[in-house]
This record gives sequence, C-alpha cells and structure tokens, in this order.
Amino acid sequence: MDPNYHRRIFYGTDRVLRSTDGIATPWTECSQILLGQVTAIWVAASNSNRICAGTFTGSVYRRDDGGKTAAWADKSCSLHRRPVTSFSTTTDENIVLINFGGLSGAGTSQSIYRTTDGGDTWVDASGDVPRVVADSVVSNASDANTWYLATEIGVCRTTNLGTKWLAFDNGIPSVLCIGLVVDVTSKMLYCGTFGRGAYKLDINPGVVKQPVDIYLTDNDLDSGKRLPSAYGLPDPLVPAPSSANFWTSPDIKLNHEPFFTRPGVSDGVHFDTARVHQHIYRGRLSHSGAKARLGIHSKY
Repeated sequence: MDPNYHRRIFYGTDRVLRSTDGIATPWTECSQILLGQVTAIWVAASNSNRICAGTFTGSVYRRDDGGKTAAWADKSCSLHRRPVTSFSTTTDENIVLINFGGLSGAGTSQSIYRTTDGGDTWVDASGDVPRVVADSVVSNASDANTWYLATEIGVCRTTNLGTKWLAFDNGIPSVLCIGLVVDVTSKMLYCGTFGRGAYKLDINPGVVKQPVDIYLTDNDLDSGKRLPSAYGLPDPLVPAPSSANFWTSPDIKLNHEPFFTRPGVSDGVHFDTARVHQHIYRGRLSHSGAKARLGIHSKY
C-alpha cells in the first residue's frame, strides 16, 4: 500500500500489479515479467513515485513514476541471489535497506544491504548478524545508524550501520518474529511473532522509562491475594500424594525486609538455593533470589 495514498495498492506475482482505486476495478499490470516471483514491494514514504520490488531469486527492480509504465530498471548489481524479504527506509528515498532470507544455520543464511543512491550501488551491512532466517528489517526514524531485524530467534539491533548486531529482546521471547513496523509519528516499534502475539516498544530517544516492577509467585499455590501463599497442600501440578512447598517451587524465592544487600555490583546473575520462606505479603518491598548487575526489586 502506498503510505501516502491508501487506494494505491501493489501486488506481486511474476510481475507487479497496481490498483489506483482500492481494487474497485480490476488490477492492471505495471511491470514487465520479472526474474522470479515477487516477494517484497516497497513504496517510498517520502516519494510515492519511487517503488522497488524484490523477487525470490534475489533480483531488485525500481520504478520512479509510480508504476505507470512497464519497464522497471534492474538494480540487482552484485546482490545475493536469495529471496528478498523486505525493504526499509525513513525520509530519504535514495537510502534503502534490503533484507535477504536464507536457510537456518547456513553460513550465508542472512544478508542486509544498504544503498545511498537508490540502488545503483549496494554495500553489505550484515556485519556479525546471526546465521538465522530473518523476515524483516526496519530503520529507526530518529537515528539513521540504528536498524532492527526480525529473526527466527527474536529481534536484533545495530546502532552502527550494521557493523555489530546484538540481541534486542526487551520483553520479546526467543521466538520466530515475522515482521517489524516503525511508527514514525509516535516513535514506536511494532513486532509481530509466530504464535506469541504482537509487541510494541517506545524507541523515542531521550524518554525516561518508568521503573519496572517484577511480579513473582512464591510457590504453585500462590493465589495472588493479599495473604501469604499457602504451602504444604496437594500440589496442583504433580500427581498425588505430592505437596507444594516453598523449597520445591520452581519459582524464584522471595525474602522481605530486612534482607542482605550485596556490596558493589554483581556482573551476572546468581540464584540462591537456601531462601527462607517468610510469608511474603503483596505490597511489601522484597528481594528475590536473583542478583543481577542492577539487582531485582519486587513488589509482591
């Protein structure tokens, strides 16, 4: 869909089809037959006349008149011959990111390329991106050096034009991520996953985030009420005659005040195994058995 005019829609087969009236009338062909099935189409938000299409064979084509004529220019250059999964840009139609899919675990399973001249030349920006399948790459509207990549193991991020990529979960589980969208106006990053719902993240620079409260259960019988969690009763997760007790619970143990505070910082995470059950109450400040670099506070 043209981001500037919702009735202008493009569709790919072995060529690009176009509708200018929201599919009220039949589709019209607006490209020649391309090399491979079309797998990605992009319309520049800053210029609706600039359109790119990528194919299953790794070919990239461009048209600068909104797709009115049939001859699309081949901008593949020396790009990888693997399926094109997405395009991305922000406010300059000449600066485009392109993502190539691949096979999981393969040495060349993922590639991200960048162009600053509308596709006349491309630079490999894959860096040390994980060797996993990825479906979508987007750039940060507030920082041209920052990009996000949706992969089969979560979201990755680079802040230096693709030289270094790091995991960027921020609450997203290690699950197949299908697509990413950046809302330029609200500065929000949206991510859709396979089977684990959709997520959003505020990527507005300089915004001070609120402190996070971590809510943990003390054992399998915790009712979530303002009372100590029960124990010594039949375990609902284990066949009888097993009983649920705080020392056998798989959850993180909690201690209320006063609690021991480790001096300095702990570079990593450590789990204590000898927590004493103290009948934690909701609303009372407590510490868990996990000590991280910043520590973990819980409002139970």
